[in-house]
Amino acid sequence: MSLKLRLIISSLLILLFFIIVTGYTLDKAFYTANKTAMQEQLTTQLYLLMAATEIDNNADISMAASLLESKFSLPSSGLYAYITDHNNKVLWKSLSTIGISSPQPITLGKGLQEFKQQPFNGNDYYNLSYGVNWLAGDNNIHITFNIQNDLANFNQQIANYRTTLWSWLAGMAILLLIALSALLYWGLSPLRKVMDEVNAIENGHQETITGLYPPEIQVLTKSINELIEHAQNRQNRYKNALGDLAHSLKTPLAVIRGIIEKRTTNELSQNDLIGQLDEHISKIDSNIQYHLQRATTTGKSLSQKTTIKPTIERIISTLNKVHHEKNVHVENHLSKSQTININEDDALELFGNLLENAYKWCNNKVRITLLLQNRQPTICIEDDGTGINENNRQKIMQRGFRADSNTPGHGIGLAIVQDILAMYHSELAISQSDLGGAKICFKLQR
Repeated sequence: MSLKLRLIISSLLILLFFIIVTGYTLDKAFYTANKTAMQEQLTTQLYLLMAATEIDNNADISMAASLLESKFSLPSSGLYAYITDHNNKVLWKSLSTIGISSPQPITLGKGLQEFKQQPFNGNDYYNLSYGVNWLAGDNNIHITFNIQNDLANFNQQIANYRTTLWSWLAGMAILLLIALSALLYWGLSPLRKVMDEVNAIENGHQETITGLYPPEIQVLTKSINELIEHAQNRQNRYKNALGDLAHSLKTPLAVIRGIIEKRTTNELSQNDLIGQLDEHISKIDSNIQYHLQRATTTGKSLSQKTTIKPTIERIISTLNKVHHEKNVHVENHLSKSQTININEDDALELFGNLLENAYKWCNNKVRITLLLQNRQPTICIEDDGTGINENNRQKIMQRGFRADSNTPGHGIGLAIVQDILAMYHSELAISQSDLGGAKICFKLQR
């Protein structure tokens, strides 16, 4: 299900819920208010009826017509009145009851009042009854006043209100749905634009996402561009490494071919042949290792982070075994939870080369430190050896350059480190350590 469809369905369900709740609440409030008003109106009619009633000693009832509601005098008006005695015998009824059939009036005890809805012959009635002891001359007569109201008009009024209410709510729901759809269309337009740019990248029409987007979308577009850059850099590394490897092999292979030709003409002794072949085969091996390492460098990743202290401790454990005769003391000032944005394999190669050089050139002490600057960690590896001559600090990072030809190695370690750091938009900085030897630092994103 698409994001747009999910939002539309969710909005529609929420809208329907609130429309139904609002409609029900307004309908209930209107019905309750009208019912209360009806009860108050009937109570007023009851008091007027009691005020207009006169009873003589013979229990004959007379009414002051001027005090009565006019509807009591109109046949089938919908408003009816009855007065009954303690035996529920009708002593008096209004003229409005002529020709109609209404619910049977009831008898209540003294001071009791009852208001209820009664169904009768398919119609509904509100009935208000009140029982009193009436003083008629010297006699005390118990009577009950009953006022009935036909609910046909009341129900019609409620039905009309409900029709109007739900019509307006339905219209509002449609307008709100249209407004929400327009809002969703406008709100999702940056995502559609991103999708169009991604399609253009897939079709080869552009290389990266270049549009301007809201801050929430910029995080996504930045990550996509970094992913594209990461893939392109890897592809370029493979291509360049293969080309450079092929180019670097031309010269030693040509030399080897010349050496073999000289041997066939007896211009070289066997010992000279073996020595020269070994020298150039070593160069070939060095070139292959260097270019393979360049090709397999992972580079900056969007998600991979490495906790560097355990990684470095693994390297130190290995180097302690290789250089056990030096009994090197390592000061590791890194915290256990410190992470950097680098692939673990790249971290092993990076710190492996740097620490191997530190072990190789130190007397017996190596120090590893980390300093945070603007949330970017600067990592430094120092030793107490002889240091690196200032004139050689740039040359030593070139492939094949060796500061001391008497020390074993191919001269490609720092070149590999420099290539790895370039993939992470960083570089080495070489200076003099207060321990006396070299201090090599670099910055990486945390």
